[in-house]
Amino acid sequence: MGKTITIILLVFVATILIFAPGLAQSDGESVVIIPYLSDPEIHIYSNQEVILGARWGACSRGLAQAARSSARLGWTMDGETLFSSQKEVKQHWGPSVPEDIGDIPCIAGDGMYLWRRHWRYSIGELDPGDYEIRLHYWLARPTVDGADYDGDGRPDIFVGTLVDIPVSVLVVDPPD
Repeated sequence: MGKTITIILLVFVATILIFAPGLAQSDGESVVIIPYLSDPEIHIYSNQEVILGARWGACSRGLAQAARSSARLGWTMDGETLFSSQKEVKQHWGPSVPEDIGDIPCIAGDGMYLWRRHWRYSIGELDPGDYEIRLHYWLARPTVDGADYDGDGRPDIFVGTLVDIPVSVLVVDPPD
């Protein structure tokens, strides 16, 4: 019995010694960059997955689904366009999911949930260096989310550019 425990411990220690350098270089967490919610300057390691993100919330599931057809995202990295068409962009929208409504002044829907749609796309790991990632997010036609932010008693209508903002990303090698 003692030999078995000793062998198991030796195998465990050997495994740790083999894999520890790789574990030390990666914290295992992806970095989601949503330009209008992220810091304007982000520092990451070269072994971290970079995920570009955007989102839209509406006071009902139907309004969230309708917004997807109006939403347009233009992504660039260092001035180079990342997607060749809006069809390519649209495939990365997730389903509408309910979230606690929080402080959103919904006058449509059930008043309990905000239906959020998340857009996510992995660009993988980046080599060390400085990058500028820019999101131009606009609506192709007037879009309603069912909330009344200006207090006039009617749902607000959004159209045109919502954001056009860059984020600076500094990528460095992880410490040894």
